This record gives sequence, structure tokens and C-alpha cells, in this order.
Amino acid sequence: MAKELKFDVKEGTQILEIREGQALPLHELKSLILAGSLQAPGDFLDVRKDQFPIDKSHVIVNEDAGTITLNSYDREDIGKISVKGQLQVHPDFNRIGINDSENLRSTSDLATWIKMNRTFFESKIVAMNLVTILRNFKANISKQLESKTDDRANYSTLRQQVVESNIPESFKITVPLYVGLKPVTFDVEIVIDPDDLSCALISPDAADKSKQLKEDMINEQVARFAGYVVIYQ
Repeated sequence: MAKELKFDVKEGTQILEIREGQALPLHELKSLILAGSLQAPGDFLDVRKDQFPIDKSHVIVNEDAGTITLNSYDREDIGKISVKGQLQVHPDFNRIGINDSENLRSTSDLATWIKMNRTFFESKIVAMNLVTILRNFKANISKQLESKTDDRANYSTLRQQVVESNIPESFKITVPLYVGLKPVTFDVEIVIDPDDLSCALISPDAADKSKQLKEDMINEQVARFAGYVVIYQ
């Protein structure tokens, strides 16, 4: 005999759900938060565009931080999806320590680093020439200073002159600036402090290229969200 069911349905009810037996318990959709490369939000949208209605989704761009975030169902309490893309500096570029004021090396340490990473240089000959110059650098300075018996001012001047005259003006390094991009070649300079002989690597060329690449990549990804609300922070 069929079971008779009675319901008291209020006016305006649009959905009536009958659960009986071993039905799974009710639960609310959880928000989904993901993070990846700068291309991640656009790639996610390409595959699941139906989950990001244009009138209920938005994109947040932070050019300084190099991030793009795609958010769905911005006026809902549950079931939201947020995909954040981050422009990541390539580990090789970070490891070199270019334009990093905290990354100082002795001439000997820099020579060793160059020898072990000569693959980044335009040629092994250029790299090994730098190794030779840096390893002999301190010895040359000491020898010249020993023969100088003048006052402190002339001592300091001589030290400065040796620093300026012994190091090549620049050399070229080829390395990716950001994850996912091809290597680029840029000029690098060695700056040596005449007081303690610590070395720093600087590259205005790399700084310019990094800034331009960052701008180009963000613009390229933002273009993938045509029709969506895009908010710049």
C-alpha cells in the first residue's frame, strides 16, 4: 500500500524537497579559494566560464603587487570562488641578487659564485676573466697600499682609484626575470665599496626590462576578462 504523505506548503514556496531513508545530510557549498601563477585566473575562467556570471563576478588587479584575483558571486554568502594569480620573480634572478642592497659579497665570494654560475654569462671566457680579476683584486690593492706611506687622505684616494680601475664597466647575464617567461639578456655592473671592498650587483637594464615585462603581462591577462568589472587597487 502506497504511503500517504501530507504537506503544509506556505504560499510563495518554489522548491519542495522530500528526503527519506539514507539520503545524505544537507550541507552548504563551501567557498573555493585558489592561488597560482598570473595566468591562473584567466585559465580557470576559460574552463569554467559558466561559474562566473558577468553580472555577479569581478576582477581585482594590484599592479604593484603583480596580482590578479577573479571572484564569483560577489553578493552571495556561500559557494563563492576566488582565484588569485601572482606574478612570480624567477628563482634564478633572485638567486643572483641583482639590485638587492642587502645582498653583499666579498670579492672572493663573488668570484666563487660567478665560477659556479657561469652558465648565466654570455660566455665562459667572460665569466672566468671576472673570476680572475676578483680573486686578484684584494692582493693588488694590498700591494699598492703597502708601498704608499702618505697620509690617510691619499691612502683613501688610492684605494678608490684601484677600485674604479680594476673592474669591467659591465658584463651581460641571460636569465628569466619571471616564472613562465623566456630568459632575457641584460647588462650588469659590479659596484665595490672602497671602504670594506664588499661587492654588489646592480642592473638598471634589468630594472627597466622587469618593469616593462610586468606591465605587459598584467595588461595581457586583464584583457582576458573583457566584459567583467575590473577594479584596480
